[in-house]
Amino acid sequence: MGYENNALGLWVNGDTLVTAEQLSGRNFLIAKYGTYFHKNVQAAYDVKIPCLLFYEGNPELLFESGYNNAEWDDAINVDLQNILEAIGSRVVHGVVIDCKVKDSLEKLIEANWVAGYTKRLLTRSNEILGIPSFHYMAPGVPGMYSGNDKEIINQFIIGCKTISTWSATTSIDGFPADGTKPALPYDDSTLCPWAFWLFAANSGKFDVLYNGDVAALYAKLKYITATSTETTVETPTDTTGIAAAINRLAAAEEAKLVWLKSKFG
Repeated sequence: MGYENNALGLWVNGDTLVTAEQLSGRNFLIAKYGTYFHKNVQAAYDVKIPCLLFYEGNPELLFESGYNNAEWDDAINVDLQNILEAIGSRVVHGVVIDCKVKDSLEKLIEANWVAGYTKRLLTRSNEILGIPSFHYMAPGVPGMYSGNDKEIINQFIIGCKTISTWSATTSIDGFPADGTKPALPYDDSTLCPWAFWLFAANSGKFDVLYNGDVAALYAKLKYITATSTETTVETPTDTTGIAAAINRLAAAEEAKLVWLKSKFG
């Protein structure tokens, strides 16, 4: 099958600066949290495409609280605060979360901690930010585990409904070749289809495909292009979708921080 009708985007590392010219012909940007994140969000805004934050969660934060403890939310709050700080009042339309599976000593983190922490972080991000959250996992991760631990990881992936991953393939005219498909962490795509597919690398950037067309992606992200008019706007002078989105996110930011303070101090 061909992919020419799929939404085509760019994934960029946090220490790599993307330009408006590099985003030409792209339908979205996934920008990793890092030094140039704010400038990369601005680049996406300038060319009028949605931007998603790519964030790596850290299950190591659980080590002091223990597995499935009431203190989990205190640990998760650290990652949530980082996400909120990254997004701030910028126009960010989704979050793609990848959680570490090895600790600082390169030791494999227990499957229960990885699965439980990632699931909770995805859920809390969606609840607090009010924007879609997606799970990313490298294709080789389940193979690092064995026995019951591998089954825990597989069941977690299925529970995420979709999976995003990196899987190199032949690229023709900027799209994956017809008939190719990503190598998924969980191989039963009927139970867990892919959402975003990073398929070609180039100097801190990856070509990335969405498993649907532009209209489907924008509907999922609730993204309204700058040429559209919102039916409800925050001020009489704000009539464009992007401008209204800026106002919504900026206004919501203070409320989110107040909510976090009330919950976590």
